[in-house]
Amino acid sequence: MPVISEHGGNIYKITSECGLDHIIDFSANINPLGLPAGVRPALNGYEEALLHYPDPDCIKLKEDLAKRHGITSNQILISNGSIELIYLIPQLIKPEQSLILVPGFSELEKACRLSGSRIKRISLPEASGFCIEVADIIAQLEGIRLVSIINPNNPTGVLFPAAELLSLVAACEKRGIWLIIDEAFLDFTGTAGEYNLINKAAESEKLIVLRSLTKFYALAGLRLGYGVANSKVIAKLAMLKPPWSVNQLAQVVGLAALKDNDYPAESRRLISRERQYLWDALSQDTRLKPYPGAANYLLVRLIGSSLNASQLQKRLLTSGYLIRDCTNFVGLDNSFFRLAVRKPEENQGLIRAIRECLS
Repeated sequence: MPVISEHGGNIYKITSECGLDHIIDFSANINPLGLPAGVRPALNGYEEALLHYPDPDCIKLKEDLAKRHGITSNQILISNGSIELIYLIPQLIKPEQSLILVPGFSELEKACRLSGSRIKRISLPEASGFCIEVADIIAQLEGIRLVSIINPNNPTGVLFPAAELLSLVAACEKRGIWLIIDEAFLDFTGTAGEYNLINKAAESEKLIVLRSLTKFYALAGLRLGYGVANSKVIAKLAMLKPPWSVNQLAQVVGLAALKDNDYPAESRRLISRERQYLWDALSQDTRLKPYPGAANYLLVRLIGSSLNASQLQKRLLTSGYLIRDCTNFVGLDNSFFRLAVRKPEENQGLIRAIRECLS
């Protein structure tokens, strides 16, 4: 069996090295509904447009998103997935020291290190379900130039209330500290309008909010995301961004996906129902401890089992299921794994397979 890569979703490597024809991928947190209904019709007869360079400014997509969020187009920067901005922002800020919450998305820390930043970590306590008070973060801002927050957090799924984050925004602005809030999974929560800080970012001097269309609209193969900040910050980031990083196909698909008005509500209903099913099924086994989460995934710990997460992952592969071994998340050990929320029959099949592996 191969060693699983740093991130989830590498089904190409797994299927090749394991000799499998098909894998049900629970390692990547992608909307299980698949592409919105309007995407495929939008691609009909589009071959001619591929002969031309894409719009480097993504004007139509920016206008659509600006209208949806009640901000202006010059407060938005479209990117090749939010990951592009995660790497561009530290290049702009060049923070001497950055504050990162762990466990969390590893690329945030990696991007800061590549910009020459020293890293200060705050460990999210397992005893409290990986929750932390914003006041505890504010207490550790001395000497910090950049703070990165994922809301909801990945891999724990913990959601920071907007009111608490606004107090962190105020504290950072007062101290001249940049705050990056990654809202890549917020649309899955059903509380995006209540919890997002997009409008605050558009007017703030130190806040940047990141969003992903990749996860919620199942566009992982195209890579599409955006950042929101005040117009001056967006203009500076745009100067660092490579030209044509967002291809024409991604722009067309993104516009079509956003026009599907039924898709968001249908997605959230499915995620809410199936997340509860997974939580209930996992909680019934005394060898498993799922942690409450607000997004489209659950963090789970093996307790009193002879298997660790890596071994469970490899056993599940023989049944055609891929989970996310969380051993390489800073702050977690080899007893933790993460499950994406998928369709009912897939979730039920995974639960059966896990029980067989643990028996």
